[in-house]
Amino acid sequence: MATRTSSETQKMTVSLPKTLLERLKERVPPRRRSAFIAEAVEERLALEDQLQAIEESAGCWRDEDHPKLMSDEDYR
Repeated sequence: MATRTSSETQKMTVSLPKTLLERLKERVPPRRRSAFIAEAVEERLALEDQLQAIEESAGCWRDEDHPKLMSDEDYR
């Protein structure tokens, strides 16, 4: 993950469940929390992008459009 400089960051207030916040405080040192949260959000957004691409492309493949890729079993 790329390191961000202060000119590339912006503060935002978010609310987290107390138990999640406690887990974060237990595992991540104070000066690493923003980077940890940014990385987690970035990973989740990448997954959301992938899911959206899958949903948008669902059904676009039709076997009859690719007869050269069909096996003998497909013809039965």
